[in-house]
Amino acid sequence: MSVLDVDSINKYFYAKISDKTIHDARKIGVAKLIEANTTVEKLIIRNVPDSKKIDLIFEGLKNNTYLKDLDIKSFGDGRVPFPNCGVKHLSVNYASLSEIPRILSCTTLDTLTIRCLFNHYNNKPDKISEFGTFIQNFNIKRLCIYEFYDNFSSQICENIFMNEHIKSLEISSLFFRSRDFNTIAKILSQNTKLETLSIISVNSICYVNELMFLESLKSNKSIIDFKITEGCSSHVPKVNEILMRNLFLRWNFIRMILIDLVIAMFPLRIKDAPLPPYVLLEIFDWIYPDNPYSTHFKKINLIIDLYRSIKEKHLLRVIKK
Repeated sequence: MSVLDVDSINKYFYAKISDKTIHDARKIGVAKLIEANTTVEKLIIRNVPDSKKIDLIFEGLKNNTYLKDLDIKSFGDGRVPFPNCGVKHLSVNYASLSEIPRILSCTTLDTLTIRCLFNHYNNKPDKISEFGTFIQNFNIKRLCIYEFYDNFSSQICENIFMNEHIKSLEISSLFFRSRDFNTIAKILSQNTKLETLSIISVNSICYVNELMFLESLKSNKSIIDFKITEGCSSHVPKVNEILMRNLFLRWNFIRMILIDLVIAMFPLRIKDAPLPPYVLLEIFDWIYPDNPYSTHFKKINLIIDLYRSIKEKHLLRVIKK
């Protein structure tokens, strides 16, 4: 991956974003340079550009399909919403509750990382509620929020766990400070999409421990990876037992689909022979990409065993005739 790491929109940025001279690149402008970019896949801007440059970056991204990963310090005072573009991974160091729904309302990200979320100017309850509703319905696969400041409504934590799109969640333990955990545990137990959950302690202080999650995890059948970072008590054996159960249930489900696929495809012939096992594996992985429940080795062994079983039964029928 080609990475461009700059402090700001400076000479280095203009020199690296295109093959033009710095003088010519400045004439073309930030928006056009990003729009025409076909070399940089990840862009890191460590300091906050002024609002005009943030808007120009977002304008340029509208027609860019090459840049996949954007890491910025903040949204500044930009007015242009983040576009629906090729960027799939967005990282922001600082973001406020009020600007997230406004900036990200039209985007289709896979991963959103917010290193520090804060309540700008002590937003009123309606703004907190607006953020909660947005994050609950936000279509995203992976969400990471490492720190936040201010006492947000406990509803936000509940909204995050009620999201039916998130598969991987990393969240600060601060979200559980003075919260009604019984409500959160009930929502978590009913979540059927979340697969990976990490609770991150801040300054070695953790406001939740694994014991608090055990009951809700027992009722949850989707989570296959659960971690709490240092500063939290550990009940690893009990948690691992639940995770292994969920992993087994997921593999059983996938296994039945793979069996159906093998049986359906077995009659197809290439030079009077069934499709090779690795071809069926490719077909299956194309239908079910990013499948974390089993290894290639496990799936290919199942396909080979099924082939052997089908051939043996076919041979028995021939002998009986």
